Amino acid sequence: LAAVGQVLGEAMAGGHAGSTYQGAADGLIDRMAAPSESLADPLEALRATVRDVERALLGHRRGIPAREGPRAEGHREVIPAPDPRARPEPVDAVLLREMLWAAWVIGVLGVINIVYGGFVCLAQKDLKKLIAYSSVSHMGFCLLGLAALTPQGLTGSMFQMVSHGVVSAMLFLLVGVVYDRAHTREIDRFGGLAAQVPEYTALTGFAFMASLGLPGLAGFVGEALVFLGGFGSADHSFRWLVAAAAPVVVVTAGYYLWTMQRMFLGTFKEEWAHLWDLTWRERLTLYPLAVFTVLLGVWPTPIFALVDPSLHALVRIVTGGQ
Repeated sequence: LAAVGQVLGEAMAGGHAGSTYQGAADGLIDRMAAPSESLADPLEALRATVRDVERALLGHRRGIPAREGPRAEGHREVIPAPDPRARPEPVDAVLLREMLWAAWVIGVLGVINIVYGGFVCLAQKDLKKLIAYSSVSHMGFCLLGLAALTPQGLTGSMFQMVSHGVVSAMLFLLVGVVYDRAHTREIDRFGGLAAQVPEYTALTGFAFMASLGLPGLAGFVGEALVFLGGFGSADHSFRWLVAAAAPVVVVTAGYYLWTMQRMFLGTFKEEWAHLWDLTWRERLTLYPLAVFTVLLGVWPTPIFALVDPSLHALVRIVTGGQ
């Protein structure tokens, strides 16, 4: 650890961080050279060094000039007392300035997720892969909301995680139901299944509508808040990201409705005449998820009450109250 401190000190020579690490390393070497009986705890030397580094860095954050070098009293390093006349450095403003470029990069990655995932879903012939890539697209909304650094964006991102956990679980269970009977997930091999398995068709359509963001269901709330938060970001360039992501909502509706048309509508294929509808075991797993999907869509207040205080405080800390 002392060697690491010396390396960091040499690498950052000339700056406050370099003197801090170098001084900590020297202090640790002095302590470790002390007689073993003078250390009541074998870790006392390390603990004291960590405290010294913490005090030194805290002093730098408060605008205290870096000391020229360590001053020792025996084996204890002395940190200069804070200057009460020193003006505190606006740490929040510095943090915001350093984070803005990273937030924009995260927002761009989120839009790429949304757009790329949506168009890949249009090309899928496997039902399970379609659901998987739709998850990639929906997680892009989480990135976009986080990057916006607004209360609405963060709340929408968090709510999107919760709602997607419910809706995607329902979708993957529905894929398992049809695969258990037909032993295939190829969308184009099906057709007209609504006549054979009407209850399964209704639940699948319901889950598709929830995932594409139909108002009144769980998927709508998070996406709407992410768009509002991104458009209201202090960085106005986020409006371009929102404008690029918003049309994908139409693409999402397109691949889900197209899947419904290919699987459940049209002429029924007799090779699937042996398929049976939902069993009670499947109902016990799917209907509770459907109930939660509706509750989250029409009454999201409990989730908001749970996460909003922390998320709003986080926004104030990161943005300095802007």
